[in-house]
Amino acid sequence: MTAIPSVCVLGPGAVGGLLARLAAANGCRVTWWAGEREAGGERTGRKRADRGAAKGREGVVPLARPEDGLGDAGLVFLAVAAGELPDMLDRVGRELTPDRLVVHAAKGLDGPAGRRPSERIADETSARRLGALAGPYLVAEVLEGYATTLVIGSRFDEVQAAV
Repeated sequence: MTAIPSVCVLGPGAVGGLLARLAAANGCRVTWWAGEREAGGERTGRKRADRGAAKGREGVVPLARPEDGLGDAGLVFLAVAAGELPDMLDRVGRELTPDRLVVHAAKGLDGPAGRRPSERIADETSARRLGALAGPYLVAEVLEGYATTLVIGSRFDEVQAAV
């Protein structure tokens, strides 16, 4: 396995929580941006709670803003919906440099052009070692230990090994 000093997960909800928890369980230092809070403590963005993914987050450092967590992260997960990816890239795109491994978990295509999320990341950042994480999987089943599949797709061996 490729040694990754730190992992940053950028994404609210169950998928972001799952990735943060799995990375921490595998001995990585993990930072996780789980969305922003409005006055009163409510999260903006997704209304769905991250349920079980929020439990057992030992070793996961929460972030107030996505741009706060990249630091020395060698592996960055973009766990936002495809429609939220442009905003995320506006916020952190300059930090997604060629030395980082970047994996998205976005589902869907980008607007009328029909670009894949990895194409958008490549077009708008200097990150080059990209990967895509897909299923089929259900977060609750992964957390319960059921047999399921998470698949990493990348042409870069180091991305595959790190994930």
